[in-house]
Amino acid sequence: MRRRLNRLAIGVSLALAAGAAFALDEQQHGSGAQCIAGNCESGMGTVQWVNRTQFTGPWQGGRFVDAIYDVRWPADPSRTYRVRVGSDGMLEEGTMVRGGAVSFEKIPSTYTGTFWAAANPFVGRNVAVFKTGRYEDTKGRIYDGDFVYVPSKIAGMGVYVFQGVRIDAEEDEVIAGLFASDEFGPNQNITFYRAREDYLVKLQNDFAGAKADADRDAQTQAFFKALLGITNAGVNMMQGRSSGSGGNRMALDLLSQVIKGQQKADAAVETLGADLQRRIAAQPKLQTELQLAGVSTSREVAQKVAQSLLAKPRKMTQKEYAELLRQGQQP
Repeated sequence: MRRRLNRLAIGVSLALAAGAAFALDEQQHGSGAQCIAGNCESGMGTVQWVNRTQFTGPWQGGRFVDAIYDVRWPADPSRTYRVRVGSDGMLEEGTMVRGGAVSFEKIPSTYTGTFWAAANPFVGRNVAVFKTGRYEDTKGRIYDGDFVYVPSKIAGMGVYVFQGVRIDAEEDEVIAGLFASDEFGPNQNITFYRAREDYLVKLQNDFAGAKADADRDAQTQAFFKALLGITNAGVNMMQGRSSGSGGNRMALDLLSQVIKGQQKADAAVETLGADLQRRIAAQPKLQTELQLAGVSTSREVAQKVAQSLLAKPRKMTQKEYAELLRQGQQP
């Protein structure tokens, strides 16, 4: 009897060991993920996360490999979308669906483009965020350009800052410029607004955990106003094209670094002003539009641009925008 029990115990131990060896990688999939079809250890199979997102494709050791996967997002479970995932489990390119069935709004929003792994110091890991592409919100407005992510101290929350064009088919309006989103959480839809310097100061204070200080914030707002002006000018110098078709991320990345306290605002203004000055020198028409005649220093460029573009954002009809795209594609 004792020998039989020993054999049974050994058998159970071996079974548990085998199960552990074939378990899904919790670091990539999170706790509670399951293999619901096929071979998710060393073959083709479907893994379902706790939030009901399903990935179908090749697996090695219960982990992603660098490959294309068919994803069924919980916001739109009626169909699958193709995405490229790296071996680190981070999305690299494809379509993500947000909101919908997992949001009180019940209407999904979609992003198609590239992603990158952004460090989130508040959760101690990387998160996959938008990089360059097109985001269509719940009202059908399209944001075509570059995105940068600013994490929030509240776990899972964050904000996007966007540069590019907003295309509103219903209003027949295309606006080139800089936008910032409300704070959003996992799978939630994202709402963008025209970026304002006071909101960027708030983001900076929230990120640093700093209390509001009127004098300091007023000075910082002045720099953010200049940064906004320069960034808007850079977007407009793309001739309305999305940055994915020939833009410049430097302004957006520097703006993000200033918000996160990784770069001094005045130094960013000098850097971007000098870059903008070089680019404007080759475009006499834009110099006239931005009233830059006689402006000699990068700081003056920043101030003039802020006055010209923040006060009067560039707007186009869809037909005018299409014509700019056509002209930009000519040799």
